[in-house]
Amino acid sequence: MAKKCIYCNKEIDEECVIDFCEKCGVAVWGKKMFDAIVKNMENARKDDNLCNGMGNDNLAGSKIERF
Repeated sequence: MAKKCIYCNKEIDEECVIDFCEKCGVAVWGKKMFDAIVKNMENARKDDNLCNGMGNDNLAGSKIERF
């Protein structure tokens, strides 16, 4: 299943750290904030500090209730 932008449904690179395309990201947050979001997300992935979904077992001790 291909990864798609949550706003416009355009296909995006599977390796992308965000779930939206650049065009939509810039439209929502502006270029400067979009770039900051991408940079911070890429740094988090590089530091192995990026949580990919609620099913992640690395959430030990969190107060997230699973249904």
